[in-house]
Amino acid sequence: MLTRRLVFAGSLVLALNAGPARAQISQLPEPIQKKLAVINPLYQSDIGKYGAQTIELFRPLLASAPKEGVSVTADQTYGADPKQTLDVYQPQGAKDLPIVIYVHGGALTSGDKNENKEVSANVLYYFARHQFLGINANYRLAPKFVFPAAAQDIGSVVAWTRKNARRFGGDSQRIYLVGRSTGG
Repeated sequence: MLTRRLVFAGSLVLALNAGPARAQISQLPEPIQKKLAVINPLYQSDIGKYGAQTIELFRPLLASAPKEGVSVTADQTYGADPKQTLDVYQPQGAKDLPIVIYVHGGALTSGDKNENKEVSANVLYYFARHQFLGINANYRLAPKFVFPAAAQDIGSVVAWTRKNARRFGGDSQRIYLVGRSTGG
């Protein structure tokens, strides 16, 4: 029960501090703002096409985002399958930090923690720069692995994280899960 309250409180704080999306868009370079204005009304008509175009718009910005002060320990295994790996994003001097686990999207049938390295990695670099230990996780995919395999894998990621948190400077009692699309 306490964990649910903490997750709700954390989500509420993030939501209240986010502000309107328009305010965020106004801070982007003008060429990106113009392209987003064209994509926005079309997005729902072909999410695959316009989603990919949106990601491409942001790739250069994300590539230039700060990464210093964060070390990455890649491909830690939490299970026997090759997809059961995760990367740890650790800020310098990490000690007793809250932990964010990020889960990629892909309709449970595709995707990878590094499928779009700039997008997925940037989420964890962001959190690590703000004094969180970051975990970027993969999970087994359908149709080879059917429901509830992905959910079980995320449970295994949480278990691995609890077991290994102290080694990387994290607090195993403060774990938050975030994701993109089905990973959310």
